[in-house]
Amino acid sequence: MTDPHQPAGRPSPLPLPPANPTPPGSVPTGSPSRRLLSGAVGVALLVLAALVAGVAVGWIAHARWAPQPAPIVAGGEIVVPTLPPAEVAQTENPVLPDVRGLTQADAEQAFADSGVKIGKVIVEQRPHVGPAGTIIAQTPIGGSVVTGDVTIVLPTPATMPDLKGQSEGVARKSLQELGSFVSIDHRYQEGAVAGQIIESVPAAGAELGEESTVIIADPPSSRFLTEIKSSGSCSSSSVTMNGTKYEHGFYCGAASTAREQVWLLGRKVSRITGVAGVVDTSTPGVNAVVKIVGDDKELYSGQVSYGAVTAIDVPTAGVLRLSITVQLVDPAAKSSPQVGFGDLVIAGAEADLAQLVTG
Repeated sequence: MTDPHQPAGRPSPLPLPPANPTPPGSVPTGSPSRRLLSGAVGVALLVLAALVAGVAVGWIAHARWAPQPAPIVAGGEIVVPTLPPAEVAQTENPVLPDVRGLTQADAEQAFADSGVKIGKVIVEQRPHVGPAGTIIAQTPIGGSVVTGDVTIVLPTPATMPDLKGQSEGVARKSLQELGSFVSIDHRYQEGAVAGQIIESVPAAGAELGEESTVIIADPPSSRFLTEIKSSGSCSSSSVTMNGTKYEHGFYCGAASTAREQVWLLGRKVSRITGVAGVVDTSTPGVNAVVKIVGDDKELYSGQVSYGAVTAIDVPTAGVLRLSITVQLVDPAAKSSPQVGFGDLVIAGAEADLAQLVTG
């Protein structure tokens, strides 16, 4: 339909947009969501105002109606006493500082700065490896709450105590009290009691340092002599003498001249024990002489005969080369007996013997 007031032939103009268009996604003014949000804010403000008012009323009521001290009539005058002030929380009692490692002067200053009410400072001295002039101990210990005297200890030069024959526990306690860190070594020593100290570094009576060492005797280890490589005219085999069979044995044929077997011990063997005799398969009545020599020094010499065994117990500490020889007592004897050695055992440190066996 055309507007009668519009000239014929011209189109009608488009309607204009609103003055303030609503952005996409926003809530139009006057919508239900907008009204709910405004109501929530109003309620929150009312609650906050009520709380503030309540606090103010409570404060005023307390000031007006709180119990007051009763007035006192003194000398015709009315005196209203004031309430005592609230107790102030007491601060924690100061504790004694740890002054180990400080000089005496620095320690006394530390005591004063800490606020600890102590009596007097008592100074003692005892042997210790700590630096001269520095405190090595205190009584009571740092962190204590004290009101009495305090003792501090200063070091004097310390020497290695004589610990020979003592146990490891005794050595550790003695050296730790002197401030020395102790290391423990072990070694086998002939005749020493296993578990006891046989040596110290430094030696007893010498000046002691921050580190020290004690050497403790190990029990002896053992191997059969036949386990060690040897050379000579004897043969390894089980032997039977006086009716007893010895599995770890060897035998040598006795003659008018000496027959010898040699072992290199490398100063690692402290003792050799076992038995010697004439093997039961030999002709009775013929005797032989047995000699054991270490580095050209005769360690044993004895006669063996048929139907008996002779015990052998020979110290060999420090021996490099060991030799065993057999020879007829009567060079004119018509038979040559076999001289046997049964289960000869060597004693020494485990590590040393293991090296001999594998070497």
